[in-house]
Amino acid sequence: MKKNILVSVVVVSYNAEKTIIETLDSIKEQTYKNIELIISDDCSKDETISICRKWLIENKKYFISSTLFTAGVNQGVCKNFNKAIFAAQGEWIKIIAADDKLLPNCIDDYVHFVIKNNKATFVTSVQMNYKNTFTEENCLNSNCIEKKISVFEKSASEQLKIMAYRIFVNAPTMFFKKSLFELVGGFDEQYVYEDHPFYINILEAGHKIYFMNKPTVCYRIHDSISNSNEKLFNYEFSRCSKKFRINRCYKYYKLNQRISIKWYYGLLDFFEKHGMNRKTQFNESLFVFFKHIISFVGKF
Repeated sequence: MKKNILVSVVVVSYNAEKTIIETLDSIKEQTYKNIELIISDDCSKDETISICRKWLIENKKYFISSTLFTAGVNQGVCKNFNKAIFAAQGEWIKIIAADDKLLPNCIDDYVHFVIKNNKATFVTSVQMNYKNTFTEENCLNSNCIEKKISVFEKSASEQLKIMAYRIFVNAPTMFFKKSLFELVGGFDEQYVYEDHPFYINILEAGHKIYFMNKPTVCYRIHDSISNSNEKLFNYEFSRCSKKFRINRCYKYYKLNQRISIKWYYGLLDFFEKHGMNRKTQFNESLFVFFKHIISFVGKF
């Protein structure tokens, strides 16, 4: 088997001093060794950068090469990723946030998969979810992607129609060819999130999404984030999402899906306008009730 594929693992960080060592150690401990490591920090205000510099001095010998990018101002996740990925030398790219981690066989499993499936340019896998720490008792569940396997048996054009309405890939599980990333122009920097626009771009380019039915990443759900969030939803984020869906996805929707999407964003506007976005038992129950109705209308 071809075992000399260079894989670039790209870590993006922002104020990750408490978690980034665990992320970096998980990359060092990969069973696959032909790895380039790139860390791209988005102007952290804590000790993230100094921690990374010290760790790289002690551990750079484990990688083909290692690089740390820093920024003078906060640029956002898409620009932070793009800077690092466009500079990568690897044929394949694995991205990871600085509060998540890779399972030991992650890169090895992906490399074996793409060798066996030589038409693949983008692969996803199973994501393990944890609350706060990566301990067995805090494992919430493996992402139930196994129930959606049928979508990965479809063509790129069929996957596109589904992806336009609902995301069926978890961003931490992305594994893709650098040439594909370059083909679609990287992550679209006009949006605040990297994943959904990227999926649409690669599917529109005719590249289907492949699935490897193995766990590869551990995703951390921070208790502090959920506890500090006093609103039902992030309205600014939803406005960006609405812009993307209307500009890029709406043309792929069936009539019932167009109706449900209009209703959904109308619901968000209503709750925000009338001060009902604050988390209370009444607001939350009412919001969930209407979401269920809208979801039923938009079913495939």
